Amino acid sequence: MSWLRSAAARLRELPARLSSVLIIALAGALLSSGAAWPWIWFAAAVAVQVLVLPFAPPAQEILEGPALERDLSFSLAAAFSATSFAAGAVLLWLAGGWAGRPLAIMLLAGGAASVALKPGVSMRLLWAGCAPFVVSLLTLPLISWAMGPAAERPIMSMTALVSALFVVAVGSAIRRSVASARRLQGALQEARSERQRAEAARVEKDDFLGQMSHELRTPLNGVLGMAQAMRIDPLTPEQLDRLDVIRDSGEALRTVIDDLLDPYSSLDAELGGFTPEPEAVAELADQRLRVLAAEDNPTNQLVLKTLLGQAGIDVHVVGDGEAAVEAWRGAHWDLLLMDIRMPVMDGLQATRAIRAAETAAGRRRTPIIAVSAEASTRAASEFLSAGIDCLVPKPIQFAQLATAMAAAVEAAAGAEGRGAARR
Repeated sequence: MSWLRSAAARLRELPARLSSVLIIALAGALLSSGAAWPWIWFAAAVAVQVLVLPFAPPAQEILEGPALERDLSFSLAAAFSATSFAAGAVLLWLAGGWAGRPLAIMLLAGGAASVALKPGVSMRLLWAGCAPFVVSLLTLPLISWAMGPAAERPIMSMTALVSALFVVAVGSAIRRSVASARRLQGALQEARSERQRAEAARVEKDDFLGQMSHELRTPLNGVLGMAQAMRIDPLTPEQLDRLDVIRDSGEALRTVIDDLLDPYSSLDAELGGFTPEPEAVAELADQRLRVLAAEDNPTNQLVLKTLLGQAGIDVHVVGDGEAAVEAWRGAHWDLLLMDIRMPVMDGLQATRAIRAAETAAGRRRTPIIAVSAEASTRAASEFLSAGIDCLVPKPIQFAQLATAMAAAVEAAAGAEGRGAARR
């Protein structure tokens, strides 16, 4: 594709970018009570988007493997474009007050995630596009912590921690994206002449997106899970307001990630997803359940222990699938919560081992709920074939988890009663 055709293709993508610029400018104008900076930034951002037209790659050219000199020009164009958006977020943070800060975090995190999830992009181009968002995401809370009032330091410390966790996830996503992109490029080149190779590339893309979902949702699960736990504790009105900022910003980021991964995130609908019912939490507390949980991430272990413990549920946590199978063999459990991506033995292997042992020994079927950030389109059928009963996606919403647990226990009790009646 010539430079002229590249610019023409990029021109077709321009309206969507300019719409985003306009929305950010309007938000800044509303939050800053008529200040001039949103429109100054709007003019500058529009100019940048137009100026980089001949140098930035259109979406359909990304997978074609540009030459080195073109990759350098693409990287510079991506850096300038990302800097213009990051500057808008910085202005929202500095001049938009408390209402502008969650919007700034959402814009920076969403921008970094959208770049990190682009398939078939070089490491240089990924970091060039992510760097303005990542640098702003890390430095803004620290600057506010150092220069702001002492009363804001706890919330700024939490914001800085959340930002650091997200940046680590983005860095991991970039590394995996580049490795996957290299494999995907080779598969796509051969797939043009062979349908079988094309299917292999599709499978690899699904696996890549599933891994990206895991990498991005896992730290977010820790943030939103502990925010739910803290909401139960006695807090002052000011602390509740600050906690709501954390929760709302986290939920906004969850929405960004869900939108980016759609249509790869519809597994709960295919695998018995549950609508949260608040009364399910009280119902669980009355049942005095013994729950076994398999989860390798220490943060997610703490989230499960805290949320279930607050509901009066006895939970025993192990760190991998093999340990889950051994713990299941050694005791009676009312329910098993199973992560999928774990070391030693993953959640699907552990579930198959438990189901095989139940069949061989004639043991009562233990309900197994997948608690996972997995987002592959193949995962739903794999979960079902392995013997998993339902899915609760990460980040965990405790009301949804409680509803799924209550339904699973009730279904198991009904199945056991029908079996006893037949005997």
